[in-house]
Amino acid sequence: MKLGLSLCRLVNGASVAARSALAGRQCSHVRVARPVRASSTRMTPVHPQIGVACVMFDSARLEDPHVLLIQRKNPPAQGLWSFPGGRLALGEEVTAGAAREAREETGITAAAMGPLVKLIDGIFTNASGEVQHHYVILDFLGVGTGTPRAGDDALDAKWLPAHKVASLVPCHEGVVPAIEAALAALPAFLHQQRPGASATAESPPLIFATPPPEPGTP
Repeated sequence: MKLGLSLCRLVNGASVAARSALAGRQCSHVRVARPVRASSTRMTPVHPQIGVACVMFDSARLEDPHVLLIQRKNPPAQGLWSFPGGRLALGEEVTAGAAREAREETGITAAAMGPLVKLIDGIFTNASGEVQHHYVILDFLGVGTGTPRAGDDALDAKWLPAHKVASLVPCHEGVVPAIEAALAALPAFLHQQRPGASATAESPPLIFATPPPEPGTP
Protein backbone atom coordinates (compact mmCIF):
# COMPACT_ATOMS: atom_id res chain seq x y z
CA MET A 1 0.00 0.00 0.00
CA LYS A 2 2.82 2.38 0.92
CA LEU A 3 4.59 1.51 -2.33
CA GLY A 4 1.44 2.35 -4.28
CA LEU A 5 1.05 5.69 -2.54
CA SER A 6 4.69 6.51 -3.15
CA LEU A 7 4.34 5.74 -6.85
CA CYS A 8 1.22 7.92 -7.07
CA ARG A 9 3.00 10.84 -5.41
CA LEU A 10 5.98 10.37 -7.75
CA VAL A 11 3.81 10.34 -10.88
CA ASN A 12 1.71 13.28 -9.71
CA GLY A 13 4.80 15.23 -8.79
CA ALA A 14 6.34 14.59 -12.20
CA SER A 15 3.12 15.64 -13.90
CA VAL A 16 2.97 18.91 -11.95
CA ALA A 17 6.60 19.61 -12.74
CA ALA A 18 6.05 18.88 -16.42
CA ARG A 19 3.00 21.15 -16.57
CA SER A 20 4.94 23.93 -14.88
CA ALA A 21 7.81 23.59 -17.35
CA LEU A 22 5.49 23.64 -20.37
CA ALA A 23 3.06 26.36 -19.28
CA GLY A 24 3.00 29.44 -21.52
CA ARG A 25 5.67 28.27 -24.01
CA GLN A 26 6.22 25.93 -26.91
CA CYS A 27 8.34 22.81 -27.02
CA SER A 28 9.62 20.99 -30.05
CA HIS A 29 6.92 18.32 -29.87
CA VAL A 30 4.32 19.74 -27.51
CA ARG A 31 2.24 22.87 -27.93
CA VAL A 32 0.32 24.21 -24.97
CA ALA A 33 -2.65 26.32 -26.04
CA ARG A 34 -5.08 28.28 -23.95
CA PRO A 35 -8.71 27.18 -24.31
CA VAL A 36 -10.96 29.35 -26.49
CA ARG A 37 -13.81 30.86 -24.51
CA ALA A 38 -17.34 31.07 -25.87
CA SER A 39 -17.06 34.86 -26.10
CA SER A 40 -13.94 34.72 -28.29
CA THR A 41 -14.13 35.72 -31.95
CA ARG A 42 -14.99 33.06 -34.51
CA MET A 43 -12.00 30.98 -35.57
CA THR A 44 -11.17 30.12 -39.17
CA PRO A 45 -13.44 27.20 -40.14
CA VAL A 46 -11.82 23.83 -40.73
CA HIS A 47 -14.55 22.47 -43.03
CA PRO A 48 -17.61 23.74 -44.92
CA GLN A 49 -21.01 23.81 -43.24
CA ILE A 50 -24.33 22.82 -44.79
CA GLY A 51 -26.91 25.55 -45.19
CA VAL A 52 -30.49 25.24 -46.41
CA ALA A 53 -32.76 27.95 -47.81
CA CYS A 54 -36.32 28.21 -49.10
CA VAL A 55 -37.14 29.96 -52.38
CA MET A 56 -40.80 30.46 -51.49
CA PHE A 57 -43.46 31.91 -53.77
CA ASP A 58 -46.74 33.40 -52.58
CA SER A 59 -49.42 30.85 -53.43
CA ALA A 60 -52.04 33.64 -53.49
CA ARG A 61 -50.26 35.48 -56.33
CA LEU A 62 -48.92 32.81 -58.65
CA GLU A 63 -50.12 34.70 -61.75
CA ASP A 64 -47.68 37.47 -60.73
CA PRO A 65 -44.99 35.56 -58.81
CA HIS A 66 -43.82 37.12 -55.56
CA VAL A 67 -40.84 35.62 -53.73
CA LEU A 68 -40.18 35.72 -50.00
CA LEU A 69 -36.93 37.46 -49.04
CA ILE A 70 -35.35 38.61 -45.80
CA GLN A 71 -32.77 41.26 -45.00
CA ARG A 72 -29.86 39.67 -43.14
CA LYS A 73 -29.13 40.97 -39.65
CA ASN A 74 -25.80 39.19 -39.14
CA PRO A 75 -22.67 38.35 -41.18
CA PRO A 76 -22.09 36.97 -43.69
CA ALA A 77 -24.13 39.04 -46.18
CA GLN A 78 -25.20 41.41 -43.42
CA GLY A 79 -27.69 43.99 -44.70
CA LEU A 80 -28.27 42.17 -47.99
CA TRP A 81 -31.51 40.51 -49.01
CA SER A 82 -31.63 36.77 -49.53
CA PHE A 83 -33.85 33.75 -49.00
CA PRO A 84 -34.74 32.67 -45.49
CA GLY A 85 -32.25 30.02 -44.54
CA GLY A 86 -29.56 28.86 -42.17
CA ARG A 87 -27.64 25.86 -40.94
CA LEU A 88 -29.04 22.38 -41.21
CA ALA A 89 -29.55 20.77 -37.80
CA LEU A 90 -28.12 17.37 -36.98
CA GLY A 91 -30.60 14.64 -37.94
CA GLU A 92 -32.82 17.07 -39.88
CA GLU A 93 -33.95 16.37 -43.43
CA VAL A 94 -32.93 19.10 -45.86
CA THR A 95 -36.43 20.12 -46.97
CA ALA A 96 -37.62 20.16 -43.37
CA GLY A 97 -34.68 22.37 -42.48
CA ALA A 98 -35.46 24.82 -45.29
CA ALA A 99 -39.12 25.01 -44.22
CA ARG A 100 -38.10 25.51 -40.57
CA GLU A 101 -35.77 28.38 -41.44
CA ALA A 102 -38.52 30.09 -43.44
CA ARG A 103 -40.91 29.76 -40.52
CA GLU A 104 -38.40 31.01 -37.95
CA GLU A 105 -37.23 33.99 -39.98
CA THR A 106 -40.52 35.11 -41.56
CA GLY A 107 -43.39 33.45 -39.71
CA ILE A 108 -44.56 31.89 -42.99
CA THR A 109 -45.27 28.16 -42.97
CA ALA A 110 -44.62 26.39 -46.26
CA ALA A 111 -47.75 24.78 -47.67
CA ALA A 112 -45.57 22.51 -49.80
CA MET A 113 -41.86 22.01 -50.40
CA GLY A 114 -40.47 21.23 -53.82
CA PRO A 115 -37.20 20.11 -55.38
CA LEU A 116 -33.69 21.46 -55.08
CA VAL A 117 -33.35 24.38 -57.50
CA LYS A 118 -29.86 25.67 -56.79
CA LEU A 119 -26.66 24.71 -54.99
CA ILE A 120 -24.46 27.62 -53.96
CA ASP A 121 -20.88 27.58 -52.71
CA GLY A 122 -20.92 30.46 -50.25
CA ILE A 123 -17.28 31.28 -49.54
CA PHE A 124 -16.63 34.51 -47.64
CA THR A 125 -13.10 35.84 -47.12
CA ASN A 126 -11.59 38.77 -45.25
CA ALA A 127 -9.31 41.47 -46.68
CA SER A 128 -6.32 39.13 -46.38
CA GLY A 129 -8.02 36.42 -48.40
CA GLU A 130 -8.56 34.12 -45.40
CA VAL A 131 -11.78 32.13 -45.44
CA GLN A 132 -14.10 33.35 -42.68
CA HIS A 133 -17.21 31.38 -43.65
CA HIS A 134 -17.83 28.54 -46.09
CA TYR A 135 -21.39 27.33 -46.54
CA VAL A 136 -22.66 24.82 -49.08
CA ILE A 137 -26.19 26.20 -49.47
CA LEU A 138 -29.05 24.12 -50.83
CA ASP A 139 -31.95 26.21 -52.18
CA PHE A 140 -35.32 24.43 -52.24
CA LEU A 141 -38.52 25.51 -53.94
CA GLY A 142 -41.54 26.15 -51.74
CA VAL A 143 -44.97 27.78 -51.75
CA GLY A 144 -46.91 29.44 -48.95
CA THR A 145 -48.80 32.59 -48.11
CA GLY A 146 -49.38 35.04 -45.29
CA THR A 147 -47.99 38.26 -43.89
CA PRO A 148 -44.24 38.00 -43.23
CA ARG A 149 -42.76 39.19 -39.95
CA ALA A 150 -39.03 39.35 -39.41
CA GLY A 151 -37.72 36.96 -36.79
CA ASP A 152 -34.55 35.20 -35.67
CA ASP A 153 -31.61 36.81 -37.55
CA ALA A 154 -33.75 38.76 -40.05
CA LEU A 155 -34.02 42.56 -40.00
CA ASP A 156 -36.96 42.61 -42.38
CA ALA A 157 -39.05 40.18 -44.41
CA LYS A 158 -41.12 40.87 -47.53
CA TRP A 159 -42.86 39.36 -50.52
CA LEU A 160 -41.22 41.00 -53.55
CA PRO A 161 -42.07 40.74 -57.27
CA ALA A 162 -39.85 37.91 -58.44
CA HIS A 163 -38.90 39.57 -61.73
CA LYS A 164 -37.96 42.90 -60.13
CA VAL A 165 -35.98 41.87 -57.05
CA ALA A 166 -32.60 43.09 -58.33
CA SER A 167 -33.97 46.60 -58.95
CA LEU A 168 -35.80 46.86 -55.63
CA VAL A 169 -33.34 45.72 -52.96
CA PRO A 170 -29.59 45.04 -52.62
CA CYS A 171 -29.40 41.28 -52.72
CA HIS A 172 -26.80 38.55 -52.61
CA GLU A 173 -25.38 37.65 -56.01
CA GLY A 174 -26.87 34.16 -55.87
CA VAL A 175 -30.46 35.32 -55.37
CA VAL A 176 -31.47 36.20 -58.94
CA PRO A 177 -30.10 32.97 -60.53
CA ALA A 178 -31.88 30.93 -57.86
CA ILE A 179 -35.16 32.79 -58.48
CA GLU A 180 -34.85 32.10 -62.21
CA ALA A 181 -34.21 28.41 -61.57
CA ALA A 182 -37.14 28.23 -59.15
CA LEU A 183 -39.50 29.96 -61.59
CA ALA A 184 -38.55 27.44 -64.25
CA ALA A 185 -39.32 24.54 -61.89
CA LEU A 186 -42.51 26.06 -60.43
CA PRO A 187 -45.10 25.03 -63.08
CA ALA A 188 -44.11 21.35 -62.98
CA PHE A 189 -44.10 21.41 -59.19
CA LEU A 190 -47.57 22.98 -59.04
CA HIS A 191 -48.85 20.42 -61.54
CA GLN A 192 -47.63 17.61 -59.29
CA GLN A 193 -49.54 19.11 -56.34
CA ARG A 194 -52.88 18.68 -58.10
CA PRO A 195 -55.04 15.78 -56.85
CA GLY A 196 -54.38 12.67 -58.89
CA ALA A 197 -51.37 14.14 -60.69
CA SER A 198 -48.46 11.81 -61.34
CA ALA A 199 -44.86 12.76 -60.67
CA THR A 200 -44.08 11.54 -64.17
CA ALA A 201 -46.93 13.39 -65.86
CA GLU A 202 -46.03 15.76 -68.66
CA SER A 203 -45.34 19.22 -67.28
CA PRO A 204 -47.41 22.21 -68.44
CA PRO A 205 -45.73 25.09 -70.28
CA LEU A 206 -43.27 27.16 -68.26
CA ILE A 207 -45.71 30.03 -67.84
CA PHE A 208 -43.48 31.86 -65.33
CA ALA A 209 -40.15 31.38 -67.08
CA THR A 210 -40.05 34.89 -68.58
CA PRO A 211 -40.96 38.23 -66.99
CA PRO A 212 -44.41 39.64 -67.77
CA PRO A 213 -44.37 42.59 -70.21
CA GLU A 214 -44.30 46.09 -68.78
CA PRO A 215 -47.59 48.03 -69.03
CA GLY A 216 -47.93 49.62 -72.45
CA THR A 217 -45.43 47.23 -74.06
CA PRO A 218 -46.80 45.73 -77.32
